[in-house]
Amino acid sequence: IPAFPVDRHVQRVSSRIGIARLSNPSAIEEQLCQLVRPTQWTLLSDTLILHGRRVCKPRPLCDHCPIQTNCHFYNQLSTVT
Repeated sequence: IPAFPVDRHVQRVSSRIGIARLSNPSAIEEQLCQLVRPTQWTLLSDTLILHGRRVCKPRPLCDHCPIQTNCHFYNQLSTVT
């Protein structure tokens, strides 16, 4: 069954970087599925999961993030501080 697994890491990372606008996992899956081809769903899901485990944790390591310049969360933090 073609699907895009959305766990807490995918939900957190996709919301922070701005590629998902909703908080419901089913809605996030739908949004992410529209962004990439089905053949890339697993790769993107795995990438977001690993990034969420290693860098974009609940207390994110933004200083070590390779995509900080493209991250809405980081850019909002930068304007506040």
